[in-house]
Amino acid sequence: MEPQYTASWVWSRWYGYNNPVALKNIPDSPGIYEVKTDFKIERLNGFSPVVTIGVSRTSLYDRRVKQKAGNEDRHLNRVEKWLKNNNHKLYLKYSVCTSKEDALLKEAICLWKYENKHWELPPGNDKLEKSPIVKRVNDKFGSGKNLINKIERGEITIKEASATLALPIVIIENYLVYRDVE
Repeated sequence: MEPQYTASWVWSRWYGYNNPVALKNIPDSPGIYEVKTDFKIERLNGFSPVVTIGVSRTSLYDRRVKQKAGNEDRHLNRVEKWLKNNNHKLYLKYSVCTSKEDALLKEAICLWKYENKHWELPPGNDKLEKSPIVKRVNDKFGSGKNLINKIERGEITIKEASATLALPIVIIENYLVYRDVE
């Protein structure tokens, strides 16, 4: 069954790093997570406290969140290490997903939405993961170019494309702006 995008999904509350309560509550399932700091970082467009948006394809408990929330600095990315070493607080939250595919899609959606708002990725992310979204577009329309052509010819509206793909409108709008998406 294909994972469906919902406008909002359930996030945990924010946990401080090295919080034993966070470790006990982390579920053993796929999911996504965000890491933020104690101040807003200047971005190309605006400010944001978000440092990293990530995914754990198999188990939040065994992988990313537990390791980041623990005392293991080797699991922090370069930005998180710099912030921690310069006495900034780090916090994380997570959202449980139904499958690996659902987690990958939701991570891609979060990254696209962040990039659309701030014109760049969070400082701890090196690349925009488009593949789950591109795969969905290719499965439904054959290619991103076919989708763009259908919208431009008036065969489908952006809202209808969003509903058909079960993706947020901002991603469909990005296809129109960034025509070379594949």
